[in-house]
Amino acid sequence: MGRGLGPRVWVGTSPRLGSSGTVPSGLDRKSANHCEVQWIVARVLWLALYIILAMVTFELFVQEGCVPDESRPRIVEDIESICAEVLGAGSGPVSVSWTVIPKGFGFRGGEPSTTSLVRGRIPDGYGPDVRARFLRAIGESWCNLTGATQDELMVSARDWNWTG
Repeated sequence: MGRGLGPRVWVGTSPRLGSSGTVPSGLDRKSANHCEVQWIVARVLWLALYIILAMVTFELFVQEGCVPDESRPRIVEDIESICAEVLGAGSGPVSVSWTVIPKGFGFRGGEPSTTSLVRGRIPDGYGPDVRARFLRAIGESWCNLTGATQDELMVSARDWNWTG
C-alpha cells in the first residue's frame, strides 16, 4: 500500500498511480488521494473475501443435555488445534457454531436421540488421506471430551466449493 512521501511521490502502486510512484499528469493531489483510498478499499475487500473462502467452519448440532456446557470451550479448542495440525496453518481461521436440539425434538429409531452432528466446511484440495485423518481426529476428540460413543456421532467435512 502506498504511503505519501511528499506532494507528488508515493511508495507503492495502485491502479491509478503510476509505477514510478508519482501522480500522473492531469490528476491533482485530491484525485490521487481518492484513487489511493479506492485501491486500499479494494485490497481490504479482497483480503476479507480470501479469509471467508479460506475459513474452516463447523456447525455442531447437539441434543439438549448430551454435551455439557462446560466442555464446549475445550471442544472448540480441540477443533482449532486439529485444524492447524492436520490441515496446516494455511487453512485459515476456524469458526464454530452450536445448535442445541431441544429434548423431544430429535429421534433416532423412534427413540429420543443422543446423536450429535459435527458438520464442517474446509478449504478445497485436501486428499482422502488427510480428510480421513482429520475426521478421525475430530471424532476421537469429541468422544473423549463428551463421553459419547462413535455410534452417537456423525462427523463430516466438505470442500467449500462442493455444490452437491
